[in-house]
Amino acid sequence: MDHSIGNDKTSGFGSGDDGSGYALNAGDVLGQYRVVRQLGRGGMGQVYEVEHTTLGRRYALKLLPQDFVQSAQTLERFKREARVMANLEHPNIIRVDEFGETDGRYWLRMELVEGVRLKSEIGNLKPEKCVTLADLAKSMGGKVPQEVLLPILKQVLAGLDYAHSRGAVHRDLKPSNILLTTPLSPGGSNGAKIHEKASAVRSEANKFIAKIADFGLVKLVGEEWIQSMVELSVQRSMSLGDERTVAGDSDGTSTKSLLGTYEYMSPEQKRGEEADARSDIYSVGLLVYKLLTGEELGMRTPSQLDSKLNRAWDELVLRALEARPERRFQSVTKMMAALKPMECGGSTPLSNQGTTETELTTKYTKDPKVVSDSEEIELTAKERKEHKKDEPVAPVIPSKRKSAVKGIAIGIAVAVLAVGGVFWWQGRDDSPSRPENAVDGASSSVVHQRQDDAATTKLEASSTLLAASPQTGKIWTAELGGGISMEFMPIAAGSFMMGSENGYDDEKPVHRVTLTKLFWMAKTEVTQAQWRQVMGSNPSCFKGDTLPVEHVRWNDAMEFCRKLTEIEQRAGRLPAGFEYTLPTEAQWEYACRAGTTGDYAGTLDAMAWYDSNSGGKTHPVGTKQANAWGLHDMHGNVWEWCSDWYGDYSSGNVVDPQGASSGSLRVQRGGSWYYDASYCRSANRDFRGPSSADGGLGFRPLVLQR
Repeated sequence: MDHSIGNDKTSGFGSGDDGSGYALNAGDVLGQYRVVRQLGRGGMGQVYEVEHTTLGRRYALKLLPQDFVQSAQTLERFKREARVMANLEHPNIIRVDEFGETDGRYWLRMELVEGVRLKSEIGNLKPEKCVTLADLAKSMGGKVPQEVLLPILKQVLAGLDYAHSRGAVHRDLKPSNILLTTPLSPGGSNGAKIHEKASAVRSEANKFIAKIADFGLVKLVGEEWIQSMVELSVQRSMSLGDERTVAGDSDGTSTKSLLGTYEYMSPEQKRGEEADARSDIYSVGLLVYKLLTGEELGMRTPSQLDSKLNRAWDELVLRALEARPERRFQSVTKMMAALKPMECGGSTPLSNQGTTETELTTKYTKDPKVVSDSEEIELTAKERKEHKKDEPVAPVIPSKRKSAVKGIAIGIAVAVLAVGGVFWWQGRDDSPSRPENAVDGASSSVVHQRQDDAATTKLEASSTLLAASPQTGKIWTAELGGGISMEFMPIAAGSFMMGSENGYDDEKPVHRVTLTKLFWMAKTEVTQAQWRQVMGSNPSCFKGDTLPVEHVRWNDAMEFCRKLTEIEQRAGRLPAGFEYTLPTEAQWEYACRAGTTGDYAGTLDAMAWYDSNSGGKTHPVGTKQANAWGLHDMHGNVWEWCSDWYGDYSSGNVVDPQGASSGSLRVQRGGSWYYDASYCRSANRDFRGPSSADGGLGFRPLVLQR
């Protein structure tokens, strides 16, 4: 195309200037479009509301930076990526329906979304302004309540899932690129007003329709172009001492936008590597962290920063922010499944515990200013440290949250924003490099199983149910009343090698453990019917008598065991000296392995409900194959509490280990329905604060003689 501009403002920097000396004002004509007003601008262009001069229809027109097309190669990339963007049609993605060039300026035509309107009393926003998620956060005091964010996040993930299924990656997800509209404002004709009080925003949260803007724009303009502009911005900032670091950036808006883009990039993008769907997942994790907490990413979990937050947010954020892509959620679908525990609520946050996880002693100062015009962060753009690159390794098992105990961050690359500069900090990654087949390799070996009785070599399906003392080799049954019972499988004393040489550092060293006492382990995880019979309530998210009880805190699991002991002793069914309790970590792994030496006690799909086959929910206990000792669901379905404090393993042989003598975190084992196979390994260790609870956390007790 070759059209003239009706009112060319090139002698200075007008309100629409992007630093190139080019400005559009209301009434200007660009090709077939007359400018109505500017909607926004940033480091990757300007957006105008325009009217088609012939058809009279209104659109949003994005003018890209004038200098980004440097060669025939970049021009071809623009055309290719614009076609990809034009083929995305989803209710949660801003539609691009045409692209072209006029007078040397490349543009994208998009649907016009005016969206909701926040009154000036809330957010100091102009009446005609389109609202983004960044604006919403600002209007609510800097952070978004979880009940408001959750339905918005689900829509964002739905849009991403659709785009990823078509090979499109966003590469620039941030709050200012998520627009909010309502059913009352289709096409942006009459934005619905949100009431002045924040409580009204909460009540109307489900009315928001989230739309992702600028899909694929980073790739369209070129990540190398963005990188060069960020570097130029930092260099000029350090030399000039102000924020006008992009040429002609009169008020710093373009610089803030570019740095915002860079901040939300995944570590691999910052290293100049190819981005994929998991890069978007990283950006979502950072977005969630900042919106929930109102803080820059640091070494405290969301629930530590805000005691009202569901602990399930911690799980989602920590996994999404893994430094290496192979450790994150491997798809948006899996990330969406991790939202399910939050939909029930009920998680008691860490701050309510008697002890808390290790906190950083170093405090970073946060700039109190909040930028306007849809830019979600305020930076001084002085880079004091360079981001360190990860070592090239190819592990297959996601890392876990080890650092809560050790006082270090897990393997996530974080940008700590402080007054005076951007501090790039690379969290320590203590997970080992391992071959691709590590998950299938042997992780430990059972060296000996002492035979306390010949009957322990095999469990008879027709074992006699006894009403006397638990007997070696016999199934023990606890009568809970109301026709409800629990079966416990006999586990002989013996020795085994605990841990995994191919696993995480906290699974090492592999060491010999000898258990001198036989015990009886619950055949399945505690069901909701069993819990209700003993405790008189049901905290579970997924309801069903035969489903495992979840949303159970460690203290509540121990209380269940105490009450069950009392019930059985009062009825004369449990002799003095016997008790129900949680298994130690060693007892749990010994029973889980059931004499096996690999990562799993059998074929995982046959034995476990996990993220690849669970369908995003728990399942009735005992429906998967049992291990060799008759125990079901040791892998997957729900995590299971152990009695131990979380701590480092002993370096030598141990007898009847009880775990760390003290701590702030309790061990959980076995993985769950919304975790991948690597978390379900027999040797895998994980931990929670004892007051944690969510829809993927339950338990199974054992009975033994003290």
